[in-house]
Amino acid sequence: RLTPQLLDNASFDSGGTSPWQWDQNAQMNIVVASSGGAKEGPSYLQASTAINGGSVWQDVSTPIATNEDDTFSVWVRSPGGQASGTLALWGIGINGIEGAETPFVAGAGWTEVVTTLDPQQTHNVLRAQIYLDTPGADLELDGAELVPQLLRNASFDTPGPSVWQSDPSNQVNM
Repeated sequence: RLTPQLLDNASFDSGGTSPWQWDQNAQMNIVVASSGGAKEGPSYLQASTAINGGSVWQDVSTPIATNEDDTFSVWVRSPGGQASGTLALWGIGINGIEGAETPFVAGAGWTEVVTTLDPQQTHNVLRAQIYLDTPGADLELDGAELVPQLLRNASFDTPGPSVWQSDPSNQVNM
């Protein structure tokens, strides 16, 4: 794929966690690991929290307009078998905060989790965030991606009037 990637260190291969951040008050354990088969590249992030709802995130300064969706995805797994969490994408600034969330349960194998923000207001920051909802369980993250979605309502998840149209003649014209 040739897509504009908005996240830095998206596969945690730079040797550190920067520019990713995490909740300092959630008693989180954050480690960049390179053993155990990363999904992409040589490394992945291993995270755990002692408190339900601890999170890892990255803020991206970029103009967010109401005519463009943004999609955040990440590969997750839990070597212990099951860790639950929530993937979130937030539009922040100028007009307050709005977001999209996708809950997930990570098993022993890599699974991709995706959420798409359909902004109803303009913003100047996107926050890609992963919440950990199983205290004490390891959650591994790799291959994060934050991209502008050129198709509106591409996964048909937004209720209300659709931007998609049907061909009234039931024929495809080229």
